[in-house]
Amino acid sequence: MLGASPREGGLRDQTPTGVLLFLTLGLLLSLLALSISRGAYLRAVDQVTRSTEVKLTIAEARIAVDEARPDRAKEAFKRLHDLTADDARQQARADALRYDEANVRAVRIQLDVMRGDEDAALAVLEADARSKRNVEGMVLLFCTFFALAFAAAAYFVIQSGRQDMKRQNALLGSILDSIGDAVAAVDRDGKCVVVNAEFRRMFGVGFGQGQIGIDEAIRNGVRRVDGTPFDFGDGPFGRALRGEALDNLEVTLPSDGKERVHLSATSRPVRNERREVLAGVVVFRDVTRERNDLELLALQAAELQVQSLSDELTGLYNRRGFTVLSNQYARTAIRANRPFAILFCDLNGLKTINDTYGHEAGDDAIQRMAAVLKATFRESDIVARLGGDEYVALVDGADESSIATVLDRLRAEMDKDAKQHDTPYRLHSSTGAAFQPAGGKATIDELLTLADERMYSEKKTAKESRDGKAREEEKRAAALREAKLKEAQARLKHAQAVTRTAAHPPPSSARIPRPTPRAKA
Repeated sequence: MLGASPREGGLRDQTPTGVLLFLTLGLLLSLLALSISRGAYLRAVDQVTRSTEVKLTIAEARIAVDEARPDRAKEAFKRLHDLTADDARQQARADALRYDEANVRAVRIQLDVMRGDEDAALAVLEADARSKRNVEGMVLLFCTFFALAFAAAAYFVIQSGRQDMKRQNALLGSILDSIGDAVAAVDRDGKCVVVNAEFRRMFGVGFGQGQIGIDEAIRNGVRRVDGTPFDFGDGPFGRALRGEALDNLEVTLPSDGKERVHLSATSRPVRNERREVLAGVVVFRDVTRERNDLELLALQAAELQVQSLSDELTGLYNRRGFTVLSNQYARTAIRANRPFAILFCDLNGLKTINDTYGHEAGDDAIQRMAAVLKATFRESDIVARLGGDEYVALVDGADESSIATVLDRLRAEMDKDAKQHDTPYRLHSSTGAAFQPAGGKATIDELLTLADERMYSEKKTAKESRDGKAREEEKRAAALREAKLKEAQARLKHAQAVTRTAAHPPPSSARIPRPTPRAKA
């Protein structure tokens, strides 16, 4: 009980029960005593009745003897024999009776003796019957007392039980109303047995659905996650009544154009001692905020996943993203016997661009190169920036014969970029390809290493070619400079000769020298 210690509550519960048990025992004992006394009184009454019948039969026999009616006398004698079966002395006297006209006086005397003894016995029996009747009355009085006391105690216990039931129901209602989740119970017919305040709020005006009945809310108040209604048998209440136990079944409330409310339903069947389902209990917990938080976390996780796999400057996959996706693709391609190629690409002259025009120009070149690669490759290809000036692409379905087409597209896109951007530098790249034929078993790392080596080999060859061309240009320039120097020396000598001739004219017969022709480059 509220406000009482366990010991006090136990004493209060046991006191009326003990009194009721005592009164019940007293009532049972008094009823037993009443039954015994009643039986004794009835036996005494039977004896008085029998003794009275004996007296009456003796009187009939005396009248028959006095009237000299032997047939009636003999019949009376026979009845006396039957009636005195439990009294041996009287029965012996009855057996000795013989009707004889010569001995009528002796028969009369014998009958008078029997009547006298029967009168004495009847007096004793009547006194005993009265005594037993008095005992029966006293026992009946006690029985009545215990019955009334038992009735009063039973009434008190019943009333006390009702009050306790009311208090327990009130306590149960307070406990249910204090629960933050919605709780409802239905009987086997699907009728509401008990609900708490949160259920009324949740399925009532709390979410803008309008006021609806409890039974209607139980039958039609929840829907599936996609918004379609439940049949009652398929819903949490119906499945609980079928004996099923559900945990965290996600359902929704009708939204009416507002944000949909998501609930987690947990249901249990209530069984009796024979394991028969008596009712079903369902607990609804509002998980809308948790669901929204989980969706937000999922979006954030997806965004972080994309960020962890993407290059921030170009939007291409980074090294980690390329490793994850290319290995997934390679496993699928090996199972499907599908060829593919790894194309390694290096942006030439990035350091020169950074040193000459600044790092902003270098970042612009990196982004432009990424745009060229995006335009060159298909959506089914995997394009990534490994870092710095290094790029890589996994070309789906490519082999040695088709990779040339890809390289042609790459050069075309780089030419297009040069026309679209008026910058003092132009994008140049070196490439190297490694191929995985159908049924090949090479790993991505092995193909990437091979493509890198081929790219650097091509880059070295291109550099040697450029260096050779530069040396040839340098030789031609040196030869031109030497020819120009010789021409200048010749002109200088001619000028000096002209000057000497003017200062010291030669004789007329002297030969005038011809000018030296100019040297040609």
